[in-house]
Amino acid sequence: MLFRSAIASGAGKPTIVPIKNNLVRGIRKASDFLMALQLTGACKEDSLTNLLVRLPALLLGGGLTAIDAATELMAYYPVMVEQVVRRSEVLASEGRLQTYLERLAGEEKEIYETFMAHGREIRAEKQSAAAEGRPPNLIRLVRHWGGVAVVYRRTLQESPAYRLNHEEVNKGLEEGIYFIENISPVEALADRHGSLEKIKAKYQDSGDEVELPCR
Repeated sequence: MLFRSAIASGAGKPTIVPIKNNLVRGIRKASDFLMALQLTGACKEDSLTNLLVRLPALLLGGGLTAIDAATELMAYYPVMVEQVVRRSEVLASEGRLQTYLERLAGEEKEIYETFMAHGREIRAEKQSAAAEGRPPNLIRLVRHWGGVAVVYRRTLQESPAYRLNHEEVNKGLEEGIYFIENISPVEALADRHGSLEKIKAKYQDSGDEVELPCR
């Protein structure tokens, strides 16, 4: 009799970034995001999974997990906002949309309106692309709304992701992600709702501070 076994140890514990206010609403660990995205089927059009992301988005770190999370987030955002539009249309057809909207207030209303506007732009771009016989340019739209960037304290060539698998890094850049070099995050800054609005960081060479907008 032949016995086979495997030790599945996973990807290890999530990395906790040592910055002030690193648990403010809007910050989540990259491994947590990837698990939520893949295991729940959130990227499927008919999914009812509640996985919310906002733009602009920053990934802190220089490993392959950061590159993977950035690329997946870049692809997931258009799917998510289209889901919002589609579900709103279903509610409207059933005469329940107004009741839903009346329950939204403050930050929730702002997020909903942003997602609806972006979702309609995604749909319009797809329709224009189909009429013109070309692929839809979703990268342009996501970048216009703030995009997705990886922030690393050293150069791209020094990052673990580049040294381990530069092909994956190149593919991520082709998919539209940004890579910001030589910057170390210091503090997460919240908006009036208590949600993430900016990351305060310092340039490694000069020590000058910069605030990077993110949600």
